[in-house]
Amino acid sequence: MITLTTDFGAGSPYVAAMKAALLAGCPEATLVDISHAVGAHDLEAAGFVLWAGTRHFADGAVHLAVVDPGVGTERRPLAVQLGRSYWVAPDNGLLSCLLRESRQQPAAVQLQRPEGASATFEGRDLFAPAAAALAVAATAAARTGRPVGSRTAISIPGKGDPTETLFRARGSTRGGRSGEIPILVQRDGA
Repeated sequence: MITLTTDFGAGSPYVAAMKAALLAGCPEATLVDISHAVGAHDLEAAGFVLWAGTRHFADGAVHLAVVDPGVGTERRPLAVQLGRSYWVAPDNGLLSCLLRESRQQPAAVQLQRPEGASATFEGRDLFAPAAAALAVAATAAARTGRPVGSRTAISIPGKGDPTETLFRARGSTRGGRSGEIPILVQRDGA
């Protein structure tokens, strides 16, 4: 199960392009549109829609969100685990509402930009392939990111520093093998 939240607009061909990338990496995925009608670059509204729209999905769901006024800049692309579910999004405040409302400590990795990825369409070239890899828990998921120090990973108002934890992708690979890919997320200075 992969959900999508963007500010691309209803009927956007860019949503279709992201879905094509998701299905290329995870052909058996069920894709659920949360919303594509969030106001352009409205991170606060998008964050609320993301939190409200994804909080009742079953464990193991992957939630892909692209509302990214800073596309192509140095802001970090992240994969975040809360409990047994995952959110893939830019580190630009989009996840703030979700993280503030969560009772669980997040674990995060900074995604690596693939060679040849478009600087202006990271939703298709970076975020969607990472979400697909998480959805199938393929060995490639271990290569999608590098650890992010917990104090610099994401700003979570009212939360203490996360303890050392593991980011895990669960599921089965295309070959039918089940797997769990641990990616260590270390505390700063550890």
